[in-house]
Amino acid sequence: MKFSALKLLIAALSIGAFGSAHAQRVLEGRINFTGNITPATCEIDSTTRNIPVDFGAVPPDRTGFAGVAGTAVAVNDVATNDYTKTFTIRLLGCTPGTTTGHPNTGQFKFAAGPGYNTQRAGNLSTTNSSVDIQILESGSAINLNNPSSLFALTDTTVTVTYGARYRVAETLKTGIANSAATFTLVYP
Repeated sequence: MKFSALKLLIAALSIGAFGSAHAQRVLEGRINFTGNITPATCEIDSTTRNIPVDFGAVPPDRTGFAGVAGTAVAVNDVATNDYTKTFTIRLLGCTPGTTTGHPNTGQFKFAAGPGYNTQRAGNLSTTNSSVDIQILESGSAINLNNPSSLFALTDTTVTVTYGARYRVAETLKTGIANSAATFTLVYP
């Protein structure tokens, strides 16, 4: 009797396993792989990966912000040249674009760092809501939603200089105005 009960149990389990295998629904998915084999021609110099830019104490008047003489600081006024700062990003180990298969230009994409955002015509938000920061290329503001202009990769070391300044975004308030940005080297 024990033997018959054991046979019956094995048969029942087999039927249950067989039946459930056929009752399961098979779902399919798809994985799309994309990519591009591009030689990484440059590295960002470790001394320019974390760049401090100190605007110092900017006066909340025409000494600190350019505009119409004799008027109060207004929205869209920018820091004077005395409070506009430059910073440099240096690339090392570049394979000049004259080498077959290597890009001959590069550009940087700037973005808001953690805790900040890109706002107001592509400028960088700060801890002081009344000002934002413009990153400058050849004296003109770069919209952070777009990459910088192209620069040539014609030497093994490439140095690119940018500027930065405050821009009044709303009625100017005094106080700390810190921010952070990231940058990525891209080959178009």
